[in-house]
Amino acid sequence: MASDIDQAKHEVRDRVWTLLAREAAAPPGVHGHIPSFVGAQQAAERLAEMEGWRRARVLKSNPDKAQLPVRVRALNEGKLLYMAVPQLATPKPFYLLGPAQLTAPIATVATSAGAAEVARTIEVDDMQPGDLIVCSSVAVNRQGVRIGKAPGTPTVLSKLRRIVDRSEVWYAPFGQRQVSVQRRTRGQISRTASSDPRRRQRPRRR
Repeated sequence: MASDIDQAKHEVRDRVWTLLAREAAAPPGVHGHIPSFVGAQQAAERLAEMEGWRRARVLKSNPDKAQLPVRVRALNEGKLLYMAVPQLATPKPFYLLGPAQLTAPIATVATSAGAAEVARTIEVDDMQPGDLIVCSSVAVNRQGVRIGKAPGTPTVLSKLRRIVDRSEVWYAPFGQRQVSVQRRTRGQISRTASSDPRRRQRPRRR
């Protein structure tokens, strides 16, 4: 049986998905998925204006379409990008994408399908220390707390301590209609960073 926290998360997700579908703020069939929200390109542009982005040389990112403009911009700027294999489900859980590794157009290799065709995967122990993590969200609140679609890449990332460097800053680009005003139940939503594109440091582990 689902806990009260799980039920609360489900209600927030469903409300946001319904709103996005009703207002055509995401492609049809958004329920159950990370929204590829209207304004994703503008969110990437705003993120690129932030000091943390300008300083970053090594990024980790989720593979969802909503963050594709961010990944394309990172590669166009010559940053080294580690893109997660969906659900980190392979022994080598990241695709290695960078200026020296590109063998196809950036718009192709920055997609999940394109990376699977042309990029090599890499073990965690062979990755360079990261500066910034880009993750996905279904809903966020104004304190920078997020909910994903279900236990997925950001959740896995936060649990695998050897993947996440404590100095990394988290960003979660999102659309305006994904902002939830519901108060957070303690422990309800995993913390990463809000990126409207406001920045929040990852909280310390307790």
